[in-house]
This record gives sequence, structure tokens and C-alpha cells, in this order.
Amino acid sequence: TVAVDASLLRRWPIAAAPAHADKEDRGRVLVIAGSRELAGAAVLAAEAALRAGAGKLVVASGASLAAGLGAALPEARVVGLAETKAGGFAARALAEIEPLLEAADAVLVGPGLADERATRAFVTALKHLAKANLLAEEAILRAQPAAVFIQSESSEYFHPADPAALPRA
Repeated sequence: TVAVDASLLRRWPIAAAPAHADKEDRGRVLVIAGSRELAGAAVLAAEAALRAGAGKLVVASGASLAAGLGAALPEARVVGLAETKAGGFAARALAEIEPLLEAADAVLVGPGLADERATRAFVTALKHLAKANLLAEEAILRAQPAAVFIQSESSEYFHPADPAALPRA
């Protein structure tokens, strides 16, 4: 486990994009977050991706949230996914998310996901589909307790490309 605090972040700043860089050069981020009762979690995660320098942002959340998230995040493409009655992602949401995963350079899963049973099934299937270089947040830990994480004050990052390279707690 690596503690990510203000001191580390000052020594590890976000790389500035070259002056000629456009949004394609800055990368595509897919944020899969939020639920009916925790819509703000999707907004905060999306804003964090933009502040970190994402060039293009797609936010995937429950279909019941899509219109509100679109209004709150005019700079993002917002995709409404099929939901369970309890507010989690329905199994058919995987087919909806697959093309978004293919296009993403980075993927953030969570926070604010509801319906633990549906979330566990969704994230377990999602990790087999994801080809992006970053999956994150509590949902993966619930689905895969042995996952390798870097812990920060507000997030957990799982790097599937080379988990052996990360320190273990």
C-alpha cells in the first residue's frame, strides 16, 4: 500500500500536455459511477477526471440519472445504463458499456454504486472486458478481495496491466 498524500502529490505533479496537444492527446476517460441516491458521486468522480487532465470524458451511470448528469456535466458525454430495481447496473448494461471500454484509455469504476449483489456481478464481468490501463474504486475490492491496490485518501487504483509491479500491503 502506498500512501498518497499532499506531500507525494507535490513531488508527483500531473504532467502538463504539450502546447499543441488537443483533447485526443490528453486521453479518454470512462467514469462508471453513481446511483439514484448517490448521483453526486458520479459528478465528483467526473470532475476529478477532468481536473487530472482527461481530454474526453464519458460518464456511464444509471439511466435514471442520465439527464441530470448531462446537465451537471456539459463537457462530458453521459450514457444511461440499464438499472436493477434496487438501483444497480442490470446485466444487460455490460453490452451497453463494452464499446465504451474499448474506446477508453482509463476507466474509473465507482464511487456511489448501489445494489451490492448487482454491482459485484457487474464488476466481476467488467474486469474481464476492460482493456483500459486503469480500473478503480471500492467496487473492484468488493468483487475481488485479492486485488492489488494503491490507496489514497479518496480513491483506490487497481492496475490490471502489471499488478505484480505494485507493492503489497
